[in-house]
Amino acid sequence: TAYRRQRQMCIRDRWKGFCYRELGQLDTARNELSNAYTTAGDSPLAAEILFNRAQIEVLGNEKATAAQMFLDLSDRWPDNGRVAESLLNAAQLKVELADLETAQRILARIQSDHPKKAEEPSVKVLTGRLLLKLGKTEEAIVAFRLAAEDPSGDARDQLFRNYHLIRALHRGEHFEESVATLEGHHLSLIHISEP
Repeated sequence: TAYRRQRQMCIRDRWKGFCYRELGQLDTARNELSNAYTTAGDSPLAAEILFNRAQIEVLGNEKATAAQMFLDLSDRWPDNGRVAESLLNAAQLKVELADLETAQRILARIQSDHPKKAEEPSVKVLTGRLLLKLGKTEEAIVAFRLAAEDPSGDARDQLFRNYHLIRALHRGEHFEESVATLEGHHLSLIHISEP
């Protein structure tokens, strides 16, 4: 049927886009994914393709474009499984672009519409980063502590969370706690690396 052929073309162009992305040919990847997106129309596959297009824009350092694509996905397909992740990605990009008001609105949307996602350490770290940029160091420390205390993730995740906590503690002139966190984290890394 025509629908089946259309879907196969979308899938083909999407995979070609992935391959070109891996080859570092971002312009070609962008074009292939754009073709796939146009062909997909309003189908559920279009949301996945738009998510992939936004990832290409991030790789190409087109942060504003990527953020808008993540937001467009969230608005156009509010029931899609990628919405919470898309909102988080958009908020991160807005923080990096110093568009702090928009980042705050997006984080508030995650809190209200996706409370389970809001509990994840990645959202707490982003909240802390935003609070630091707003000059709210003590509130940022609270957010980073919550993220650092979360046992989920691997050693790299823990390093990332503790890095942000230590930076905030230093900025807030909590030097003793900063040193204690550094030493405690160092010991845990030694423990992790032991056979």
